[in-house]
Amino acid sequence: MENNADGIEINNIEQRASNNHDSVDEIDSKNLDEADPTHGTPLKYDPNFKGPIKNRSCTDIISFKYGDPKLLLYPVNSNNELCGYGKQIGKNYLFFFDLVSCGRMGVGVFVTGCPTPQICVTECPDSNFIYNPARGISQFESKYCKAEFEGTSKNSREVINEDICSPYYFKSRPVINRCVPSFLFDFLDKGGDLMEKVKNESLVNVTDSASNTLTDEIIKEGLK
Repeated sequence: MENNADGIEINNIEQRASNNHDSVDEIDSKNLDEADPTHGTPLKYDPNFKGPIKNRSCTDIISFKYGDPKLLLYPVNSNNELCGYGKQIGKNYLFFFDLVSCGRMGVGVFVTGCPTPQICVTECPDSNFIYNPARGISQFESKYCKAEFEGTSKNSREVINEDICSPYYFKSRPVINRCVPSFLFDFLDKGGDLMEKVKNESLVNVTDSASNTLTDEIIKEGLK
C-alpha cells in the first residue's frame, strides 16, 4: 500500500510539473505573438518551409580590398586626378594632346600608359585644329590646354614645345569618357579607306610637339 501511495504521489508531482511547463510555454508563445515595445515584433516563419531551394547557384559578387573602383570607370589625367571629381568636377572627359602617340605604343600603352599629356575637359572638340607657327597664341583654345596656359607670356612655339597646349586635335566624340576622333567611327561604321578619310578632313601639315610631321600614313597607322 505504501508503494502504491508513493507511486500516486510521484505521478501527481509529475502531472503538476507538466501543467506548469505547459503554462509557461503558453505564456511564452503569447508573449512572442505580441509586439515588444523594446525589441519590436518578432519575425514570422512558415512551419512548412523545407529550407533553401534544391536547384540554386552561386551569385556573382565583386569586391575591392584596395584601390578605388571608380578608376575602372572614369579616366585619370596626367596629374592622377579623376575626371569629373574633386578639382576636375564638371570636366568629365579625357583629352589626349597627341592621340597618335598612343597608337604608336601598340599594346604597350596598357603597361606604360600613353606618352602624351592628358587633361580633363568639359567637352570633346567639335572641330579640327592644326597648330600654325605663324599665328600667335590666340589660335589656342584654353580648354584644350593645361592650366598654366592662362596668363602665359610664352609664344605659340614655346606653348607647343613645352606641351602646354595640344598641337592638333580632331572633331571627336566621347567613348568611355575619352575623346576619340569622330572619323574613326565613320570608318568603322561605314567602312572605307581611313587614309582617304583623314585626307578629306584637310588635316595637312600636322606636327606633334617635337615638330615631327604627321603624314596621312602616320595618322592612319597611329589611330587604326
